[in-house]
Amino acid sequence: MEKPGLRSDVWISSSFCGNAACVEVMRCGDEIQLRVTGDDRHLTFTTAEWQAFVAGAKAGQFDL
Repeated sequence: MEKPGLRSDVWISSSFCGNAACVEVMRCGDEIQLRVTGDDRHLTFTTAEWQAFVAGAKAGQFDL
C-alpha cells in the first residue's frame, strides 16, 4: 500500500508552499520525480535515493 500523498502520476506540493515557486513531487512507476511548480523539466530519483533524501531532511542534514 502506498503512503498517502505519494500517488502515481499526480504532482503534489507541500502544504507549507505559499507561492508559485514550489517544489512538487510525483511517483512515476518505481521512480520519484521532482520539479518546480509548472516547469516541465524534472529530476528523477530511484526509490532508494528518495528515501535517503527524506531521511536526511527529517534528520536536519539540510537545515540552513
